[in-house]
Parts: sequence; C-alpha cells; structure tokens
Amino acid sequence: MEQARLKLAYKQFGEIREKLEDGLSPDLRLYSYAACDASRESEFRLPLIWNQVESDLRCLINNFNAWLGRLRAWQAWNQVLPHYCEQDQWSLRIEFLGDVAFFCMMQPSGFVDRSLEALTTVFHHANLTHKPGYRDELSTDKNVYKRIEKGHPTPYDFFESRGEIRRRIQDLSEGWGSALVLLEQLDSLNDADYQTKTMDFRNRASHSFAPHFDLGIVPTVTRRPGFASKMVKRPDGRYDALEDRSHRSVSYGYGELPPLSSSEALAENAKQLQVARKLLVAYEALLNEVDERLSLRQGRSGSNDSPTAQEQTKSLE
Repeated sequence: MEQARLKLAYKQFGEIREKLEDGLSPDLRLYSYAACDASRESEFRLPLIWNQVESDLRCLINNFNAWLGRLRAWQAWNQVLPHYCEQDQWSLRIEFLGDVAFFCMMQPSGFVDRSLEALTTVFHHANLTHKPGYRDELSTDKNVYKRIEKGHPTPYDFFESRGEIRRRIQDLSEGWGSALVLLEQLDSLNDADYQTKTMDFRNRASHSFAPHFDLGIVPTVTRRPGFASKMVKRPDGRYDALEDRSHRSVSYGYGELPPLSSSEALAENAKQLQVARKLLVAYEALLNEVDERLSLRQGRSGSNDSPTAQEQTKSLE
C-alpha cells in the first residue's frame, strides 16, 4: 500500500475518531483522578501506605484511560477498513489496527492482576490497622522462608497463581462492606463468557497463536496422548470400543482457527471496559470505607466532603 493511500486512510481515521465524542456509550469516558488526591483523615499502622494505595489507584486509572483511548481508535479503524480492498485492509491492519486491538484484548486479564495486587495491599494493611489480633502475615510468606532456607538467589521473585491470590483476597476482605460489590465486578472481568466469545484470544496470544481479525485462518494440529481402544463383542453380536489402559496411544486432530470478528470482539471488549469502570468506582468506595472506619477507631473523624462508601456503592446499581 503506497504512502499516499496510507496517509489518506489515517486522515479518514482521524476524522472518524473526532466524531466519536465521549466514547462508545455515555458511561465510557475518561476516568477522573480526583480520588487519588483526596484528603484522608486516617493513618495506617505503617507509614506511607496511603501513598502506595493512592499510587495503585492512579496506575489503575492510567490503565483504564489508555484502554479507552485505544478502544476508540479500534472503533474508528473498523469504520475505515470497509472502504479499502482486502489487500489494503491487510496493510492497514499491520500498520495501524493490529497493535491497537491487541492492546485492548490483553487488558481485561491484566486489569484483574493489577487490581488483585492493589487489593492485597489495601485489605492487608486495613486489617493490620483496624482488626485486633490481626498479624502481619500473608500466605506467600511461607514460600519466601522456604526459598531463603534453601539459599535461593531471588527468594522474593515469584508469582502466585491468580486463583490463589483471588482466594486470599476473599479472606482478607471479610468484614468490609464495600468488598461484595467490588469482588463481583472483579469476577466479571475476563470471565468465562468473555473468553469464549473472544476465542480465548488473550491466552492464545500469550502462549500460542491467536486468531486473526476478520481475515485469515490459523491452521491447528492437536496432539493428545491417551490410551488405545479395543473392540469388545456384546452378547447380541455388536461391538463396543473400550479404553485399554495397558496400551498407550497418541491421537492427532487437524483443523483451523477461524478469524475473530473485529466488530464483535470490539463490542465484547467495550463491555469489559465498562466492568473495569465499575470496579474503579467500587475501589474508591472501599478506600472511603477504610478511611472512615480507621478514622473512627483513631478518633480522627471529621468533616469530609467525599462521597461515603455506601453512596459510591449505590452508584453501581
């Protein structure tokens, strides 16, 4: 695709993107950073934890706003492509759309991981400050001590599975009223329905070969080790194939991964962005609840114009 046509396509993209106004729907707009600088009355047991909590929130908002920007770009390119032939569409996807769509498709899963890390910090230190008898211990500590005892060169550098972290968050969140709505939104991100509708794009892209968008197939050959079958005759003369565990066998399947509809993937990804927004609102509600309860415990309760946890939670309903 010659340079002049690339420039023309990009000009069309810019014009279409300008017309998108505030996003794909009224509630898809840039998220405010106001809560990052909110005045907090309370103090955690350890210094600088509020700084960390607010930094985590800022990073999540950065992520959300970057995601929103690329989602708008994806929508605009989807409107440009139909004006070009198939060969030019390939060129435009490679030059402009591929990286934008890829970024968006990776966000639901990544947003879950980053949220889990942020929640571990705020729940753990809120409990450490607020709950009598709560100890400064996490489930990962035993693994660290084992690695230290074995002389591991990097005892702190390891990652838990997402399932393990999610179970820990469930335990840490006990007793915090804002947690229920927050965790519901968290579990709606990158859920099974989204993975199915997007052909498990994120996992395939990270660990194998992801489907293309609209054009092109991905050939697949699957290998499955198992056991052989043997035919056993019934009394009526017919046969059944029964698994024979005395003989191992390997079977192969041949097929192809069809392209993923760019417009359908965009729509599903936009729904996930809406969930991420609700998650941020619920996260702010949690921070307000933590501040209120710690303030009461520390005798620091005073006037605070920020919405209460209950008010923010209601905004999600």
